[in-house]
Amino acid sequence: MFEQRNTVHDGYEYVDEASIDPELICSICHQPFQDPQYTPCDDTFCRRCITQWIQTQNTSCPICRKSLSIDNLTQVNRPLRNMLNRLQVKCTTCGQSGLQRGDLDDHMNKICPKMEILCSSADIRCSWKGQREQLDEHLSTCAFNSLRYVIIPLVTENSEFKEQIIEMKDQIDKLRNDSQQLQERANRLAIQADTYQRENQRLQEQIVQLQLQPLRKLYR
Repeated sequence: MFEQRNTVHDGYEYVDEASIDPELICSICHQPFQDPQYTPCDDTFCRRCITQWIQTQNTSCPICRKSLSIDNLTQVNRPLRNMLNRLQVKCTTCGQSGLQRGDLDDHMNKICPKMEILCSSADIRCSWKGQREQLDEHLSTCAFNSLRYVIIPLVTENSEFKEQIIEMKDQIDKLRNDSQQLQERANRLAIQADTYQRENQRLQEQIVQLQLQPLRKLYR
């Protein structure tokens, strides 16, 4: 059975959902479109909704019943996406209202005071985790943060040394490979030289035999 979508979404809810233009509502989940897709019959659905419909229900459009497959879906035009991005939402983490849906990711990742985040020194192994509004208080006592200006240059230097070591290993491997190829070529040349030497010796012996033939006839 098709899974119905909840009114409260991931991290937000609509400010006035009843006033949203019906043209922006998916006829499957009855919610504003998420990643909307056109069908060849010019109907529009959320990507997740229509994909799940095709996979679990049948291969026809939910509205007009024309034949449909996932490969037939196409992304909607920019004006429709812009209208959806401008829908007013409320952050359910901090309660701030009047946000545009398209700006929610920036709000959650950069502004939301109640969003759980890591310490800015997590990259040097501070294990603190808490709300964004608590970060300044934590940083005032964070031992890692106070040592950051000492540790970061060392970490950077260590990273550069590691990169240099990797580069040197690559160069050594290349030189070793070149040396092996030169050795193989030298071995082939040595074999060719030995072959030429044996051939030259055979020719020399033939020349001597030819030179001796007149003398043999003379002393017969």
